[in-house]
Amino acid sequence: MSLIYGKNYLLSTIKDFGARFLQSNVHVSDKPKKNTGSSAYESALINYNDKLQILEEKLETADKIRANVVRKTKEKIKLLKECVCDEKSDLFIAGSVATGLTISKDSDVDLVFVSLDDESNDILNDFRKKKYEVMRRMGKLIKVNKNLWNKRRDRFFHIFHATVPITKLNFGDGTKFDIQFYNHHSLRNTNLLRYYAASDPRYRKVYMYVKSLASELNILDGRNGLLTSYQISVLVAHFLQRSLKDQQPVFPVIPQVCSSFVSPNLPLKEVVKNLKEPVDVSGIQCLINSKPLASHLAIQFIDYFANFDFLSKAIFLDKIDPVEMLQVDSPPKLQIFDPYSDESISKGYCALEAFSESMKYVQNLIKEGYCIDDFSNLPGFNKFGKKLRKILLLAK
Repeated sequence: MSLIYGKNYLLSTIKDFGARFLQSNVHVSDKPKKNTGSSAYESALINYNDKLQILEEKLETADKIRANVVRKTKEKIKLLKECVCDEKSDLFIAGSVATGLTISKDSDVDLVFVSLDDESNDILNDFRKKKYEVMRRMGKLIKVNKNLWNKRRDRFFHIFHATVPITKLNFGDGTKFDIQFYNHHSLRNTNLLRYYAASDPRYRKVYMYVKSLASELNILDGRNGLLTSYQISVLVAHFLQRSLKDQQPVFPVIPQVCSSFVSPNLPLKEVVKNLKEPVDVSGIQCLINSKPLASHLAIQFIDYFANFDFLSKAIFLDKIDPVEMLQVDSPPKLQIFDPYSDESISKGYCALEAFSESMKYVQNLIKEGYCIDDFSNLPGFNKFGKKLRKILLLAK
């Protein structure tokens, strides 16, 4: 599940990219390496600059393919809207496809069904009472639409008892939709991340690198207490809002600069209105540091979190610096806060230790020339895997 080396993801598909793109053309050199101390970025810059250049090219190609994946889903979503929505309801794309952060043609497309009539709790309460009826009625509407549904090859099923009820649609062409019902928090998250993704393509590229790496290391699994894609998107956003050694932040604090569009106090009707319109980032552009390359930022991300004090620091997306906040949970958890909740978005019981250990592991690999432009060769991965399994067992 890797950006650069994995069975299912877009940069690992030979028919899409060719064997040349899947393999690193530059191997770890036998020439003496300069000792650069503890920074993986300095090691990569001095000893493996050729690999950084290859990574930059791969990230650029990945971003182009990503855009094509997003375009391919739009026609089917249009048909689905026409099928299940009326003048008082709508279906919104949420998650990675809406924000432009999807990295796989096999990714599920998250959709949120909402009522435009009223945003009070009355509608939510009414849905909870009638969710079986509402979801089954939607299923029937989809199944009888011959322009949308092929009963021989398409499949769907309902998950009634999830925290947010979901109807899953699996089309024969490989397209997969997850229709969530009244998940207003997801709409707000999506609205916010659109501003990051639209402001600068480097946000998407660093995200693709980190998510693919997390998948390759087997730490991307929210259901089992590890990281989620949304948590990675917030970690990348926080990192790009931070100033580093001799380097200004790439982004301003977007929740502050764009507060009139992404505020937690914004009525849902305004959020919905924003999601229907292209993101206007003209006011952000003059505040962006355009100098660092995406490949350089990806490696700096590893250094930043390999050295991060997770036990006493919390990340708030609407603040520049981490905030002192001692852990009260046992085992300790990642303390990551978006603007829309007083609770951390990470509730995983082993995400903190798994993420911290993985960043340290990758930091050391990068110093030796691995894990920069190619994830196919990870020395010590078996040992790291054993440590990860131990973390999972102890946390349960």
